[in-house]
This record gives sequence, C-alpha cells and structure tokens, in this order.
Amino acid sequence: MRFLRTLAAELAPTPGRARATLRIVVACLVAVTIIMALHLEHGPYMFVSIFVVSQPNAGASLRKGVLRLLGTVAGAAIGILGNIIFADLPWLRIALMGPIAAFFIFLANTTTAPYFGLLGGITTVLVLTAQAPGPDGNVYIGLWRFAMVSLGAVIGTAAQLLLWPEDPEDQLLGELGKRLAFVEEVLGAVRDGRRPDETRLDALLLTGLSRQVDLLTDAEARFPSLRLRHAEQIALIGGVEQLLTAAVGLARAWSTPDAAPSAPVRARLDAIAAGCARLRRALDTRQPAGESRAPGSDTLVTTSSDAALLPALVELDRVLASLPLATGFLDRDRSPVSLPPSRALLDSPTSPFFTPAFTLANTEAIGFAFRSGLAATIAYVAYHGLAWPGLSTAPLTTILVAQSSFGATARKALLRVIGATLGGALGLLVIIVAMPNMETLASLLVVVAACTGLAGWINSGSSRISYVGLQTGLAFALSALNDLGPTTDLEPARDRVIGVILGILIAGVIYGLSGPVLAGTEMRRSLATALRSLADLSRVGLHGDPSAATIAPARGWRWKVYQDLTTTLRLQDESKLEWSRGRADAEADRARIARLAADALDVFLTLLAVVHHRLDVDLSAMPPAVYARLQALAEQVTALLGALADQVEGRAQPITPTLGPLLARAAEAVHDAEPALDPLWQAHLHGRLAVYGNLVSRLTQLAQDVEAPIARNVTLVTGLS
Repeated sequence: MRFLRTLAAELAPTPGRARATLRIVVACLVAVTIIMALHLEHGPYMFVSIFVVSQPNAGASLRKGVLRLLGTVAGAAIGILGNIIFADLPWLRIALMGPIAAFFIFLANTTTAPYFGLLGGITTVLVLTAQAPGPDGNVYIGLWRFAMVSLGAVIGTAAQLLLWPEDPEDQLLGELGKRLAFVEEVLGAVRDGRRPDETRLDALLLTGLSRQVDLLTDAEARFPSLRLRHAEQIALIGGVEQLLTAAVGLARAWSTPDAAPSAPVRARLDAIAAGCARLRRALDTRQPAGESRAPGSDTLVTTSSDAALLPALVELDRVLASLPLATGFLDRDRSPVSLPPSRALLDSPTSPFFTPAFTLANTEAIGFAFRSGLAATIAYVAYHGLAWPGLSTAPLTTILVAQSSFGATARKALLRVIGATLGGALGLLVIIVAMPNMETLASLLVVVAACTGLAGWINSGSSRISYVGLQTGLAFALSALNDLGPTTDLEPARDRVIGVILGILIAGVIYGLSGPVLAGTEMRRSLATALRSLADLSRVGLHGDPSAATIAPARGWRWKVYQDLTTTLRLQDESKLEWSRGRADAEADRARIARLAADALDVFLTLLAVVHHRLDVDLSAMPPAVYARLQALAEQVTALLGALADQVEGRAQPITPTLGPLLARAAEAVHDAEPALDPLWQAHLHGRLAVYGNLVSRLTQLAQDVEAPIARNVTLVTGLS
C-alpha cells in the first residue's frame, strides 16, 4: 500500500507537467514524421535526445542541448576516428574503448560540465560498438547514430524553447517571492506571540537555495543579456537567504513564544514585514523596489526579553535596507548597478572548465573511471562474443548506471530496468496489437503520441522517477520504431531488456569486487565534513582567526555547509538500496544520521545568528573581561564541533561539552560590567548572550545525539530525503 501511495503521488498532476509532456510528444511526432518521410536510419536515437533535453525550464533545456551536442561531437569524432585508424585491428579497438570511456567518465567527475563527459563516453561507446560487415560499415553506422542524436537534440531543444516554454526568470522570482512570504509569516507570528510554522523550513533552506542558483544560471543561458545584471541578481538571492535565516533566528530567540513582545519591537517587526512585502510586490510586478526606510533604532530594545531579539532585528534591518538596490535588474532599461563584493554572498568567480579535482593525484576519481571503462569493455566483449547484436545496450548500461556510490548505482540500475521493461512492454503491445492494423502514417502517429505521452509524463516527474520515463521512451522507440515500416519482430524488445540486465550485472560485479563506495559509509564522512565546515564557519565568524580568513570568507563556509548537509541527506537516501548485515540496524543508522543532520542544521541556523551579530557590533570595543570570556566560549564552540566530527567518523573518544560553565562566566562578566555601560551596549550584550545561549543549547543537543543511539522509529527530515 505504501508503494502504491508513493507511486500515485509521483504520477499525480503538478503545475506545468502537462505542458512538459506535450512538448515531448510534439517533438517525438516531428521526429517520427521526419524519419518516415526521409527514410532515416537509426531514427530511435533521436528519441533519447528529445527526452534528455526536456528540462524544467527553457534555459535548462538550452544548456542541456548545447552540452549534448558538444559531447556528441567529441564522442562521435573519437569513435569514428578509432574505427578508421584501427580498421584492420579490431582487437585493439576493443582494448582502447575502455580507456577512452574511462577518460570521459573522469572528465564527468572533474569538470564544471559533467554532462559533456558523460555524453562523450556514451557516444564513443555507441560508435565503437557498431556492428557491420566491414570497417566502412562501422563508420557508416557511427555517422548515422551521431546524426540522429544531434538532430534529436535540435528538435527537442526547439520544442522546449518554442512550445509553451517555462521561463526560468519567472521561476526564480517566484521562488524568491515564496521565501519573502515565509519571512513575513515568521515575523507576524513573533509579533503576535504565536509559534511560527517551521514545517517548510528545512526544504526551503537546503533545497531552495541551490535551486535558485541553478535557475539564475538557466535564466542567463536563456537570456544572455541577464549576464550583465548577474551581480544584482546574485545579491538579491543572497540577501533573501539572509532574511530567511535571520527571521528563523528571530523566532528561535524569542524565549516566551506565547506572549507578544513590547510595543516598540512589534512596531519594528511590522516595519520590517512591510519592507519584505514591498520587495515581494516589486518581484511580482517586475518593477524595481523603491528606497527602503531607515533602520530601526536599537535604543527601543532595552528589556531583557527584547534584547534577545536584537541580533536578528539588526540583521533583518541591515539586509532589507540593501536589497532595493539589487532589484534594479527588473528594469531592463536601467544601467547595471555596481554592488560591493560583500553583498554577493553566494557568488564565486567564474569557474574554468577543469576543476581542481582534474589531477593525477585524484586517485578516487581515476579508480572510479577505470572501473567504469573496464565494465564497458567486458560488456562489449560479452555481447560481441555471444554474437548477439541485440545486447548492444549492455556496454551503454555500464556507463549510465555508474554513480558515486553503490546505493546510487543500484537506484539508477533499478530505474533503468523498470524503464526498459515498461518501454519494451509498450513496444511489444504495439507490435502485437497495433502494427497489423496500421496502414498510414497518421495511425502510427496516434500510437507514438500515446506511448511517448506516458513516457513523457513520467519523465516530467520528480527525480525519483524521471529517469524511468527517459528509459521508457528509448526502449519503446528501439523496440517498435527500429524499422522504417510495420514489423512483427519481437526480438528487439526482448534483447533490449536482456542487454540492460546484462550490463547491470557486469557493472555490479566489477564495482563489488573492486571495493564499492557505500553510501552508508560516505554519509557519515559527509556529516563529519559538514560539522568541520561548521567549525570553520565558527572560527571565521566568531573570533576572526586570520589563518582561516585567508582560506575563505564566512560566506564561503556558509555555502559549503549547505552543500555538505544536502550531500549527507542524499547519501542517507541512497543507502536504502545497499546491502547490510542487519536491516534493522541499517535503518536505525539511517535514522540516526537524519537526526544528526537535523541537529547540525539547527546549530547552523543558530550559529549564523551569532555570526550576523558580530558583523554589526564592534566587539573589540566591549569591556575586556566580557570580550575575553566570549572569545573563550567561541574557541570552545569551534573545538567541540571539530571533536564531534571526529567522533561521528569513529576517530575520537566521547567528550563532555563544557560550554555551559563558559556561558555562565560570560554572563557574570556582563553583569559585572553593566553599571558602566549605556543602555544600548547593555541591550547588545544581552542579545549576544541570548544567541550564544541558544547556540549552546543546540550544540549540547547535538553532542547528546552523537553519543546516544537513535530509536529506530525516528521520523526522517521531511522534504529533504
């Protein structure tokens, strides 16, 4: 029943899904018409390109289409050249196929365009494995396959750009508007003394941010003129993200959620919420926001309960005042605005094609590429030695299912088998039922529309099932449309599925015997990396260690924490398909990691509140005794996070946090210094103690959960798996 409910949810209609499906169907019908009218050979290879370039928006489709063309050109050129040079030495061609495929897989893992490497490897194998009576025939087949893949990419990309396109810029502004609305909701809850709804917070923080950056890249690919306004847009994305985290920090800092704050604080919250609403309306109407109001006065925050809100209020005011300038890109006629670098919190210099991982010292990536190439070679030798041309999907499968962990590989393999089986079944159904009754192209188009419509609907779903749709469309085309006329041959459908299964078995044996990378093991390492990133953020943000500051600014560590936590939860999800000695123990361990990741996210949000307060207060001007106590507390926070990271990896003994006594001594120092301080400084110090107290509480909870096993019925983090 649970499986059926999940399947129903994955297949349910969602906004834009019908349009995405129709774009795929129309492109496939155009492809079939061209194939039949011009009698093109190897036409089914057009279909896979059509499905691949079908992305959530027009910009992403354009980027995927360009990369597919470039990867296809590179792979086809190498494959055809190999067929020509080694025409009289077929054994050498077979021996070189694996290393060439391994090189492209290495590119996929060490460049900023991984799809280029993957497509280059697939196309190389596709061309080198062509079976023909002679060398000339191999080149002929290779050229046709290259032409069909390229033509399919052109048709599919054109359909995405011209038929009911999804505008990535609209999607980006919509995402930002949702986050601003959530900020207003949190501010209103604090103002009225209600508990804000945090059920959507995790998904907004860990998935929304990366999605916005991707949407910005898609928008700039779709509309190149937007690249001139890149600084403004990235500043807006970063600023809205800061507003969100500051609002959450505000809600968590309010120690009496059932009571409303004082009237001056409520007025300040109303003013900030109104500023967020103006910004949201500016995004909705595509008009730059007007000048922001002046920041609120900190002198209004004098009571001890209100002082706890001061760090978040200061951060909200500061960020909100800077964002109207970042909305200038909404007016295309206005000249780009030069923004200070500090406002581009998520930006980084344009990356070159090769990443730092592209080095012979990266033995992990080299080993992974070598295993993938070896599996492809063995699969080719197997199907070639069996003289079974229908198993040509085996070498391709070994490359397609190659993933960073065994769990991810198992998931990709399972989805490929399901898609190939479903597509093969559709092909068999068409051959048995529809083919005998087909007389015209119109009848064929009706059948193709129905089958590709089903595949397209699945392909337009979430990442959990979209790969099934792609494989369904490809398997259907290879089974039912491999000939230029009606066919009754049932072997292609059978052979495609068998070839997929053979490739999966070979890949599984190779990866299993060569020491697989288990997601269950990697998720612990990734969580430890996230904790170390938190330690680095605390080192930079709390007491400004110069040695750390030279490595990356606080905003860089902030982004890295997002990435590490997202990777941890992805690996936690992938580990569900890996073997283990005890299923119950494995489930408990996954639940434990999910709980620790949630704890780490809580620590992260609280730590940001402390870091933000540091950016707006000159800590060196505070009383020396208070400064020294807070620095000692900051150093212990950094040390504890590092120790917890070691403990998660099993490299350290259990530790007892000593943050509580340090916080108490800092509070004593503040109490002793209060008579000599003005009310504003008192408010800031009480506010800083409040956010530190929240941080100590969250860190203590994290340490306790690292020490204690988690019950097997723990609910996983909603929306992140």
